[in-house]
Amino acid sequence: MAENIIRAARAYLGVRFRHQGRTEAGIDCAGLIILVARDLGLFDLNFTAYSHAPDGRTVNSLLHQYLDEVAPGEMRLGDVVFMAFQPFPQHLGILADAGKPFSLIHAYAQARMVIEHRLDDDWMDRIRSVHRFRGVP
Repeated sequence: MAENIIRAARAYLGVRFRHQGRTEAGIDCAGLIILVARDLGLFDLNFTAYSHAPDGRTVNSLLHQYLDEVAPGEMRLGDVVFMAFQPFPQHLGILADAGKPFSLIHAYAQARMVIEHRLDDDWMDRIRSVHRFRGVP
């Protein structure tokens, strides 16, 4: 199943960043997770009640409602990571296999698109929690 999650996420590589976007015309980091889940029939959610820099509490609540949290030491391909650029987490990405030990697929505002890059130490230090799509073995 992880391969399907990664394949679905990679289908959005190069799609431009658009705050609260939910189509191939533009998506944000939450939109990427929502569209991948929808594409795979895992859940259907369209939550857009957040600012450009959400406080993370609502996103965290939704993560716990639709995904299972796993220990950071148990993260694996296809998992969703919740990351912080400020004191609180507010950014989401999907772990993939294009780097050692992982790469990260995410809609990144600074890149203005969905990108994939190696999950280096700087990015790893941003991870505050790890979540797995329900029903993924």
